[in-house]
Amino acid sequence: SVMSGREKGLESGIWMVESGTLQVLISRMNLIYRASSTGQFAKDYALKNQIRRAALSISSNIAEGQGRFGPKEFRNYLSIANGSIYEVISQVHFARDLGYVTPIEAEDILARCSEVSRMVKGLRNSI
Repeated sequence: SVMSGREKGLESGIWMVESGTLQVLISRMNLIYRASSTGQFAKDYALKNQIRRAALSISSNIAEGQGRFGPKEFRNYLSIANGSIYEVISQVHFARDLGYVTPIEAEDILARCSEVSRMVKGLRNSI
């Protein structure tokens, strides 16, 4: 049978979770945990906890959305995940300005955020 665009999108979401692509996304964001575990960043509990929660929220919302029962709900959770990516981006700029991460570390994290955002947007657009 021929699948509709929505069915293909849901199939992509299932593939994303089952194939390990979601694990790739998680590994991209693990850099946040490493960066926030050392130096002054580790001592700024508010920013450290907020950026970690936002980073964790990305993969959690993708997984939760994939577990929902329809494409509309899945798309909503993907939008929330993408919002969390932008939250991380904002917080990385703040951490860089405070000297918690070097400009090179910040650029690496920001590049990973852009990559993950493109993947999430692509999946959302496919549903």
